[in-house]
Amino acid sequence: MQISRKDFLKSSLILGGGFFLNGSKINSMSRFFQDATNLKVIRGNAGIYFGGGGTIGWYANEDGVLVIDTQFPKDAEIFHDDLKKKAQRKIDLLFNTHHHRDHTSGNYYFKDYVDT
Repeated sequence: MQISRKDFLKSSLILGGGFFLNGSKINSMSRFFQDATNLKVIRGNAGIYFGGGGTIGWYANEDGVLVIDTQFPKDAEIFHDDLKKKAQRKIDLLFNTHHHRDHTSGNYYFKDYVDT
């Protein structure tokens, strides 16, 4: 049986967390990871998006929208469609944590949607 790296990491995190958390916390963690195609709010106006290439970070409020990393073009498009529901404005700042393609391949998709 083959298991994807993403599924292995999710399962390991949930199982490993069971040693440190009570049952209600484990249930809330597993619900957090069940739908990996939508934006997840971490706190306030900041959150993450899980896709095929890793994680995109985001922050959105009335003053601006910030995006950290872009993954791959298809993930970038799905992320952007969800982000537009939270923020009805252009992205003010997009930056990449480093040059690897799983962090930067979606940059081209955002060329018409980012100011900087």
